[in-house]
Amino acid sequence: METMQTPPTRYSRLRTQSEHSESDWAHRRHHMTTEVAREMIPLAGAVIIVIALFIATTIVYLHTSSAPALRASAQKYKARELIRRRSAILRQDPPSIIFSSPRGDMCFLKSKLTRTGMPTVHSIFADPVSHKVVIVGVRLQYSDWRSDDFVCEHEKNQRVACDTVVNDDRSFGYRPQYVIIITCPIPVSLHERKNLSVSLYRGVEGIYSRTNSYENITVCSSGASKRQRHMLSVCTMLKDSDEFVPEWVAFHQHVGADHIFIYDNQVEEKSTLRETVAREIESGLVTVIPWSHESTACKNYLEVQIAHENDCLWRNRHMSKWMVKIDVDEYVQPMNPNKPRITDYLSDPLYDRIGAARLQNWFFGRPNTTEPLGGQSLIQRNQWRAEEPTEPNASHDKNILRPINVHYFKIHAMKLGGPAVTLDPWKELRLVHYRGDNPRKLNFRLPDFSVQDTSMSDIMDLIAQTKPLT
Repeated sequence: METMQTPPTRYSRLRTQSEHSESDWAHRRHHMTTEVAREMIPLAGAVIIVIALFIATTIVYLHTSSAPALRASAQKYKARELIRRRSAILRQDPPSIIFSSPRGDMCFLKSKLTRTGMPTVHSIFADPVSHKVVIVGVRLQYSDWRSDDFVCEHEKNQRVACDTVVNDDRSFGYRPQYVIIITCPIPVSLHERKNLSVSLYRGVEGIYSRTNSYENITVCSSGASKRQRHMLSVCTMLKDSDEFVPEWVAFHQHVGADHIFIYDNQVEEKSTLRETVAREIESGLVTVIPWSHESTACKNYLEVQIAHENDCLWRNRHMSKWMVKIDVDEYVQPMNPNKPRITDYLSDPLYDRIGAARLQNWFFGRPNTTEPLGGQSLIQRNQWRAEEPTEPNASHDKNILRPINVHYFKIHAMKLGGPAVTLDPWKELRLVHYRGDNPRKLNFRLPDFSVQDTSMSDIMDLIAQTKPLT
């Protein structure tokens, strides 16, 4: 009877491997490994499917349960990154702005902004007290912006309607000059920001387009605060007139000015003004503001002068209680020895309501302007005056302004604001004007200097005893 043999299994083959020759072992090992791998493939596929299902389930769960939080976190990150980038840009000092000396929060336009269909803009800044962007410019006589709507666009496309433009329709002087002030509220979310990026748009038939706009203007703080910094500030603009400045600054500090803003109309690369008043800048008495703007072709230098006056006026709206706007050949002289400071004449509570205290002009000079007077100062060489002051409202007056009560101003008079009073030039304050030594006098007609008056020289002698001039 023939016995049936069971087919050899994988394990029986392993047990009998010694029966086979060594030469066949490598081939059999490869064959067995391939068989084991073939049997493991289904198991590996199942593991991969389980892992894939787990990952898919996790993604679905996160998307349905935590997607809003994740999106919010991503948005916060993007917002922080945008602020960081904008802050980095501002720290790099954009080429369109320039800073005062000493450098503080304030910045200024290096050049005025001009564009067809838009007002000419000489200045723009943020007032941290009223929380408004203030835009100072000039306009042509036939340009009327009252019927137009302006908007300011802040970051994140926040558009805010500007306040209604107040019309300047007063024309006086030999060449009319008109001012425009545009104010735009700052969104609450930006109140604590010192630097902003703002675009100004003018609406045309309800449409605000890039054609009628100034875009991405760097706007800095005016530096004002709710606590008034100065009782009396003096504001002036000059160009290449350094020789007049030290004596002029020392005099007005002596009679009560606690800060002086000098707008420098010379380009920064050519100006020496900062060196001339370096000591006063360091002490905190003087701020030099770069203002090398040029006038429009159809206007004259008065455009730049009026623009700087209104810039100084609006920046001091919450910074100074009183502001004097004069030139460096003009001095405000107290006339009562018992009241040696300018503010002594402004203490009446009724004056808190006025817009301006008018100073009558009084020309000082010398009878013989051809006589060489080397080494003498402006005041020392001009100790004669006209017999009488000039008549008020004769285009020679200057003003002590109450900035909070004035909207528009032009050189010799307030254009729009509270009431004005005229101070007595014999008993209160007078404007001593050394026009004859001003290189810009051109064909200016001066009176006869027939009365010797050493009162200004006496004040300078007193100043020299306490603070020698350099």
